Amino acid sequence: MKRGDSMENRKAIYVSGLIFSLAFAIIYYLLFQTFLAQKEMQFTIYYHQIGLYQNGDNAQKAIAQFKELGIEAWIYEIDGMNSVICNISDSQSDVQKTETVLKEKNIPFVNKTIQSQNEAVLDALNEKDYKTALELIKNESKRNEQAGASQGKSAE
Repeated sequence: MKRGDSMENRKAIYVSGLIFSLAFAIIYYLLFQTFLAQKEMQFTIYYHQIGLYQNGDNAQKAIAQFKELGIEAWIYEIDGMNSVICNISDSQSDVQKTETVLKEKNIPFVNKTIQSQNEAVLDALNEKDYKTALELIKNESKRNEQAGASQGKSAE
């Protein structure tokens, strides 16, 4: 084997190593961007819980009472309980505005949040279709539970 042949082999090895390194770097970058983009799609929904009832009829009566006070409320079923909630938004500042009204009317409340990755929920909230948004959240939560994850429900 000649000295020139071993130099040619080294060059080929170095060039091959460089090409494979670049190829794996590009693949890693694309995978990283995909996972990062999925993580960024998650958003937080803020709301106030103003009642919690086992009986759905009592929850409906509470909603009627809140309506008389000028507060629009909905039922969000959580683990068999009927949570009466108001002011659902992806903007924390919007929800904080309602806190003032609740405090003025001496209505006790609990600040709550839900994590979601479903863009349809955000669309429904923007269209002020709160019943649809709650149904989508509930369905997403059920899918998370079936997959072994409980990230669909989180509270402060």
